Amino acid sequence: CKNNLNKNRNIIFIEKGLGDKKEKLFFSEKGPSSTICKNGKNTIEVDKFDDIIPKSITPTYIKMDIEGAEIDAINGSLATIKEHTPKMAISVYHRPSHIWMIPKIVLEVCPNYHVYLRQYRETIYETVMYFIPRK
Repeated sequence: CKNNLNKNRNIIFIEKGLGDKKEKLFFSEKGPSSTICKNGKNTIEVDKFDDIIPKSITPTYIKMDIEGAEIDAINGSLATIKEHTPKMAISVYHRPSHIWMIPKIVLEVCPNYHVYLRQYRETIYETVMYFIPRK
């Protein structure tokens, strides 16, 4: 991604994962996805989106497909969501409860969204919830 997009001056790369607090997590890679686990061989630094996004930036679009860690990442983004009401595309298929928990969390802090659900396959995989600000 960085190699392909580094010529664009309006893109800032922040090499961290998103979560609800600053910490180091371990993960293992399995096929096309990875999983957070205590005995993983790989590490990643995670932090709250609210804390790592430069104050000079106004986020207009947030996309999350982070293998089940979406709720932690949303919880670390609540101040940004409340202040800027960015458009969002959040994957909700990693855990069954995400289909109701994610809109509950977002709409409690910022009720100014229309919420849409789109399924991109015939199975539950690739189900995305869209949050579009009301005019």
